[in-house]
Amino acid sequence: MGKKLYSIFIILYTSLLLYWMFFGFGRTPNVEKTVQFVPFTTIYKMFTQVDDFKYFSINMIGNIIVFIPFGFLGIVFEKLKKAKFLFPIFILGISTLEFLQYITKRGYAEIDDVILNAMGVAIGFWSYRLLLKFPKFHAILN
Repeated sequence: MGKKLYSIFIILYTSLLLYWMFFGFGRTPNVEKTVQFVPFTTIYKMFTQVDDFKYFSINMIGNIIVFIPFGFLGIVFEKLKKAKFLFPIFILGISTLEFLQYITKRGYAEIDDVILNAMGVAIGFWSYRLLLKFPKFHAILN
């Protein structure tokens, strides 16, 4: 039962995230294409130059938190219970989406977003691994 619910949840959740990434928050195609390949440039700016906590929260904390559910993909896909499979697949997927934001001019392609999103997946993955140690969690999944 838990696997089916998570499957439905993750499909709907992924659809919502894709909407946010390309159309949400009033996104329209920008004339300017922006790409940032230097790691930690935006993260550093957020910590040193941004005084607006709401903006900081959305960009830093939000980019981590919204990707936590993807750390639980092992519930549905057996191979993704292992970090050596989950993280490369996730990094490739999120990098592709960042590139598509750049191509469609509906966002900025930033390596820092990939880093923050991967941190979210890592939090989710290690939380999932921790929960696997509890028999009651297994009962929920079945």
